[in-house]
Amino acid sequence: MARRNSRAPRAPRLATVVAALDELAPPRFAADWDNVGLLVGDRSRSVSRVLFAIDLMPAVVDEAIAMKAQLVVAYHPPIFRPLKRLVGPTSGMEAGVIKCLEKGIAIYSPHTALDVADGGTNDVLADMVGIAKPEPVQMIDEERGQGRMGQLDKPTTLGQLAKRLKRKTGARCVSAVGALETPVRRAIVGVGAAGSLLFDGKPGFGDVIITGEMRHHDALRVLREKATALVLSHWSSERPALNRYASRLGELVGELDLQLSEADAEPFVRV
Repeated sequence: MARRNSRAPRAPRLATVVAALDELAPPRFAADWDNVGLLVGDRSRSVSRVLFAIDLMPAVVDEAIAMKAQLVVAYHPPIFRPLKRLVGPTSGMEAGVIKCLEKGIAIYSPHTALDVADGGTNDVLADMVGIAKPEPVQMIDEERGQGRMGQLDKPTTLGQLAKRLKRKTGARCVSAVGALETPVRRAIVGVGAAGSLLFDGKPGFGDVIITGEMRHHDALRVLREKATALVLSHWSSERPALNRYASRLGELVGELDLQLSEADAEPFVRV
C-alpha cells in the first residue's frame, strides 16, 4: 500500500513566479525608457506570500514585512534610473529597496508592460468605462499598444460617466473638462500620465478622454477639439487593475497567498 504524502505543497521558487508575471505582462511590451521585471531578489528562493501595490512606500514595505511576504509586486518601479549606491538613511525610493534587501523581500514591477498587456491596466479601465470593443490608441506591434479606445456600449453624458467611474474606481475626486451634460459616445482611455498619446485617438465631439493626469494645455486642446475629458488621478486610474492582476497570477501559480496592499494609498486628499 502506497504511503500518502501529508506534507504541505512546496512553495514555488521566485523564478517560477517571475516567469508567470512575465507571461501576464511580457517585459518586451514596456516602453524603452521604463525599468520593468524583477528588480530585487534571488530567483532560487521560495515564495509563498505576495503583496501587490502601486507604489513601494514605507507603509507598504512595513505591511510586507508584517505579513511575511517574500515578494512585493509594485506597479511603479522603485528603481527607475541607474543607482550608483544604496546608502541609508534616506527618504528616497531607495529606502524601501534597502529595507526589502535587508528582509529578503523580492521586488517586481510591471509598469508600462502591464499597460499594454491583455487584461492589464488599460483594459481594466476600458471595461469600467464601458468600451464595447477596445482597440489600442498607439500600436507597438500588429496587435497590441498603449491606451484603449472605442464606442461605448451605451451612450451617456459626461456627468453620468464621471459618477460611474468615481464609484467603480473609488477615486476621491474626478475632474471634468467640458460641460457635464455633453453626450458621450466614444472613449479614449490611458491610465496614469498618458499625455499627448491620447490625442492619437483624434478626439472630437461626442468623445471623452479618460486618464489619470492631464496638463493645463492639454485640457485646453480637448476643448478646442470640442471633446471632453475625465481625470481620475494617477493612482486611481491604475489601482483597479491590481485585483485582476493578482487573480490571474493565482491561476498560473496556485500555491501562493496573494494580497492587495491596504497601506497603498492615493497621495492626494479631497479638501
